Amino acid sequence: DAVHINSFLAFEKTFNRGISWGFFGQSSWHVSLIITCAVAFFCLILFAYSWVRFKAGQSIIAEVLVLSGGLSNLADRLIYCGVIDFIAVTVGGWQFPVFNIADCAIVIGAFFMLYQGFSEAA
Repeated sequence: DAVHINSFLAFEKTFNRGISWGFFGQSSWHVSLIITCAVAFFCLILFAYSWVRFKAGQSIIAEVLVLSGGLSNLADRLIYCGVIDFIAVTVGGWQFPVFNIADCAIVIGAFFMLYQGFSEAA
């Protein structure tokens, strides 16, 4: 059941046990467990990295976006054994994989982390 807002946007509840774009979504629970552990490990590493940057007086807004999105998806994985996605975007007959707000935070944060990295290197 999808709720179509217009020809571009719809809300469609889907369940993703895999990673981005549903890769490994049909895999066994072992793969889902490995993905969940990897997400938790990544969040822990990113938290440590962010803490060091924060203590050095650097901006961590981008890291907080990625971390909040990652922790939100991790919570979904721990509670539901997968991530609930619901935003469906269609452009010219092509449908982008369904995603959620946490995914938006991760993508925006990652973009700004890359931007910061290139700016600091220059």
